[in-house]
Amino acid sequence: MAEPTPLRLVGNYGVAEQDAEAIAAALLTATTWFQTTSCRPDVFADMFIAPKLKKRIFQLAQAVDRHPIFQVDAGLAEVEAEMDTIRLPAAPGPPTPALPTPMVQDPPPALPVDRKGKAPIRTAPRPQLIKPVVAFQRPPPPINLASHPRKSFAAAVRNTKGPVKAAAPVIQPAAAQPAAGPSRPETPRKRRHVPSFTAPGPTCRQVLVSFGKGLAPNLDVARLHNAVNQALTTAHAKVAVLSSGPAYDSYSLTTSQVVNVKDLEIIRGAVAPLLPTGLQYWVGLPTSTSFVKIVDVPYYSNLVNKVKTTVAEVKAAIAASPLAENFKYAAEPRIVCNSNASTTAKVYINIWDSQAGTRARGIIDKPLLFGTRSCYVRTATANAGAPLCQRCWRWGHTIGGCKA
Repeated sequence: MAEPTPLRLVGNYGVAEQDAEAIAAALLTATTWFQTTSCRPDVFADMFIAPKLKKRIFQLAQAVDRHPIFQVDAGLAEVEAEMDTIRLPAAPGPPTPALPTPMVQDPPPALPVDRKGKAPIRTAPRPQLIKPVVAFQRPPPPINLASHPRKSFAAAVRNTKGPVKAAAPVIQPAAAQPAAGPSRPETPRKRRHVPSFTAPGPTCRQVLVSFGKGLAPNLDVARLHNAVNQALTTAHAKVAVLSSGPAYDSYSLTTSQVVNVKDLEIIRGAVAPLLPTGLQYWVGLPTSTSFVKIVDVPYYSNLVNKVKTTVAEVKAAIAASPLAENFKYAAEPRIVCNSNASTTAKVYINIWDSQAGTRARGIIDKPLLFGTRSCYVRTATANAGAPLCQRCWRWGHTIGGCKA
């Protein structure tokens, strides 16, 4: 053991540096003594000075901690490096047996160091959440095995209603095939919107042969049916007539599909030889009807003499307008006075149109000139009238509700 260093202090502030060096040398001697005598606890077990020594060392540590010399951080790193270079002699003892070489493990991850380089920053573990205590909390009630007995998976499958679907077998492809492109989802077909001012007409899978009200001749329906089908077959048309009969004060030819303009010309040529000479007729597809009205029309063409406006004058005013091509009259215009004391009227007009109301959309909210007054076209309430069944040809119901 090294020779003990005597502690001699001057106590003058002028030689404080020398006193500090003497204290450091004495502390080193004390540290060496504690380390060399720690391997013989039996020698110091009965010493009465141990509690007093422990108390003095504790007081020394408190005084050192409050001393200003240890509040300065400069030079602390050099002191610690010097202390690490001191190697104390090992205590004598029995030789230790050779231990097997331990396995080489990866070094622990380096802890983050603060900016001053004093010591590594050790993060405290996150505290675990404490489950809150709920007042009057009770455990869940036990399961009633009488009403809900325990069942195995096989028993549950046997009691399942309906057949159990087996897993589809896995089929390995014979050869690699190129991946198909992205499939588009099937979108439902949108139903065509019929405007409120248009009454949809009958199906377009028929052809009407019209002659005017009360002018339809008495034709042989079977002969008409065969003549039209023979003409379509000769022309290599894709459409055929399925049935024929009277309808709508005319004759209806039900077809397999909607006919085009060329098919209409073939049917028109086949119908002409069967009609009386000089009789005017019309062959075409049925259409819908749109209902419009012209507002604020002068009810009197001559207010002084109280001469009322006639339907012919209304048609003449419409014919002089650029919108005349959209007025396909389904019936004669009707003039209705607004009131008994009014000098204006409304003119209700029904025009042939498509289900989308194409012609009516072209004239709605457009002005027409009646003399010196501009009158606008507005929509009117659609009046579809009584339905006509195309199976029994009676009024009051459709094919869906026919009981014939």
